[in-house]
Amino acid sequence: SAGRDTSHSEASGSSKTLGTLGGDGYSATAGYSREKHSSREDSVAESGLRSRLTSTSGNIIAQAGKDIALAGTDVSAGKSVSLSGENVLFDVSLDTRDGEAHSSSSQYGVTAS
Repeated sequence: SAGRDTSHSEASGSSKTLGTLGGDGYSATAGYSREKHSSREDSVAESGLRSRLTSTSGNIIAQAGKDIALAGTDVSAGKSVSLSGENVLFDVSLDTRDGEAHSSSSQYGVTAS
């Protein structure tokens, strides 16, 4: 069966400024500004961790009294493939990625020109 490679990452940060917030040469702004950010990502990769059932020049014959289950498995034969059992199950490999990011900022100040 295929293996799973999972990862999780989180990051966050913030910054605060008190004092001069900028200007254009004719005016200046003094005050307070704050920025915050955070992000999260989760991923599951199965496609890089696959199994192989291969016969380059012959046949593949698999017989089971009960079930045959192939998850994320590449099956290839030079001639024929025969899988027999009570239930023969094929499951695909699946890569998923989920994430989110948040940011906020606020600024309070006085501009003089």
